[in-house]
Amino acid sequence: MTYWQHIIGHEWAVQLLAGSIQHDRVGHAYLITGPPQVGKTTLARTFAQALNCEAAVGERPCGECRTCQLIASDKHPDVRFLQPDISDRGKASIKIDAIRQLQQSLNLAAYEARLDALKVCKASGNTYYTMLAAMKVAITLRARGQLRETAELCEQQLHLANEYGHTHSPLKGLLMVVLGEVYAELNDLDGALALAKEGIIRVEQGIDPAFLGWGYFCLIRILFSTGNF
Repeated sequence: MTYWQHIIGHEWAVQLLAGSIQHDRVGHAYLITGPPQVGKTTLARTFAQALNCEAAVGERPCGECRTCQLIASDKHPDVRFLQPDISDRGKASIKIDAIRQLQQSLNLAAYEARLDALKVCKASGNTYYTMLAAMKVAITLRARGQLRETAELCEQQLHLANEYGHTHSPLKGLLMVVLGEVYAELNDLDGALALAKEGIIRVEQGIDPAFLGWGYFCLIRILFSTGNF
């Protein structure tokens, strides 16, 4: 039994949505309409749980895994629940500030998905891919303003790079630049600039344009912070 059975009515909608997941034919967007208090929000939230559930495909949503519980309590970092404001006249509307905040949050990469990727890479034992996944998690944490967590993750991966012979890797260089930017945010400007300059030398040795572009982007922001640009 899945959480779909908790929805009263809407059998055709439940069958459509559950079937789209089971047959891997999920659309890019869905519009759920109807009069008030008929279960639209419950249906939408259950669908979001089914899309992100950690159980097997035929058992989604389970309602028991961490992901399902986070969505049920509106605390999942990658699932947004936007409610309209009600005016004094009883009119519902979504304010432009709420839209702008939603757009800003959508610009951030899916945090939970990147954490899952990091777990898979760690389990595989491949040090390079573990560092790559960790770097993407670090960038996401940095974008969310979680500076201490970003610094801790970068420092762990730099230690891993040294331990497994990736001392001169462009990926290690990018981790150093990201860590340098965090140091700048924490007002260690001299340490930030030294770390970023050393890191960008390693990044330049690689051939990945994405690494190089992101490395220079972080370095420029550090230079602005230190007044050297």
